[in-house]
Amino acid sequence: MTDGMIVRELMSDPLLLKYSVIIVDEAHERTLRTDLLLANLKGIQQRRNAAEDVKGKGRADKMIPLKIIVMSATLDAEKFSKFFHKQVHYAQLRFPTPTTSYSAKIIYVRGRQHPVTIYHSVESQVDYIDAAMRTFFQVHLDQSPGDVLIFLPGPSPRFSCPLLILISFHRPRGH
Repeated sequence: MTDGMIVRELMSDPLLLKYSVIIVDEAHERTLRTDLLLANLKGIQQRRNAAEDVKGKGRADKMIPLKIIVMSATLDAEKFSKFFHKQVHYAQLRFPTPTTSYSAKIIYVRGRQHPVTIYHSVESQVDYIDAAMRTFFQVHLDQSPGDVLIFLPGPSPRFSCPLLILISFHRPRGH
């Protein structure tokens, strides 16, 4: 889902109880909506993961903890780690050296780069699905074997475009 879809989901499910994991991908491409979503997710996570209620009593309605995964190729992981989890001051725990640690894990995954050719329309398209399909088939027929990635603006085109491709490949010749 996109950040906008999750924001809409918050309107009917303020604690996102249908979800146990939320992944925010491409977090470096932040918008105001993404920042507001991250702030909401932090609050939701704290509320759902709390062992006690506001009055300090044990929670009878144990909620499934919420895990948040923030992914990006270029973001400052330390800032996000600090934002999402409370600080643990080891000096308070009687460790010999006072240090501060953050409980949000940071995992670095080595990336691989592959050659990419980008095709885009010079002019605005009235029917972007049709334009994407024509471009896909042109690339498929004219270029050497490889993968094609088409960016589409919402869930409906993302479902219909692959279906149209499958239908086109399975249609008998001449039809």
